Amino acid sequence: MKHVLVVVVAILSLAHTGMGQGLLPTVGDNTEQTEQQKPINQGVPQWVIELSNLPEEDRNAYLRAFQAAKEAYATNRMAVCESHLNTCELYFTRNPNVWLLRSSVCIQLGQYEKAHEYINKALKSDEASEVARLNLSLLHMAQGNYSEAILKTDEVLSQLTTAPETFGTLRSLTYRKFLCLIMLGRTEEAKALVADISPIDDSPLYYYSQAALHMLRGNPSAATQELNTADLIFARDGHLPGYKQNLSLCGLREMMRKKKSQSK
Repeated sequence: MKHVLVVVVAILSLAHTGMGQGLLPTVGDNTEQTEQQKPINQGVPQWVIELSNLPEEDRNAYLRAFQAAKEAYATNRMAVCESHLNTCELYFTRNPNVWLLRSSVCIQLGQYEKAHEYINKALKSDEASEVARLNLSLLHMAQGNYSEAILKTDEVLSQLTTAPETFGTLRSLTYRKFLCLIMLGRTEEAKALVADISPIDDSPLYYYSQAALHMLRGNPSAATQELNTADLIFARDGHLPGYKQNLSLCGLREMMRKKKSQSK
């Protein structure tokens, strides 16, 4: 049983955000629990228990499909990710992490209404889901609702501690807020947000924020140099795809292209 607990906790959390909450499924028959076991199961969502009680062969197939879906998403293979998620739901249909990963795919593909539906579905299952709020802030930014995106981002930031394990997420969310401020025309606030961040900061934040500012100044070559530097230094940083996604979805590139075409 302990082995299954470790496997499901490791695989079902949404690693691409760094914010997935650990899952604590239990496996076994309906024999009476000891007093020592009861606290382990208390507070565990019912769907987790149901999933962990699938036949071992089905459960293993499910876990492999979900892991493959996460890996496909991380490498920007959205169709492959959706295919693996479909496989997951052939075995089990109540995992909110599947809905959240589907919402991420929908955001990436510009299917915003569908993304909102999946996020709301996940929030009904777990109102305190940090991953759902992260996806909601990303969705608002992608839709151009920058003030709402900042509000949702601040909600998550307020819950983060300064512990080392949250450092990468904190920096990535700071960049999301930075971009939203820029898109709202609040450039000085954006600059103040990253004023203390230097090249020796252990995150891509400095280089990606400088790239955005170069884009604002109409200097794409300087922006590209900053991005390439960050991508080289932080190639193995699990949060790097989040920076790329934020820059891709915020609308800054489109705004710069529009300004350039209007100036001709």
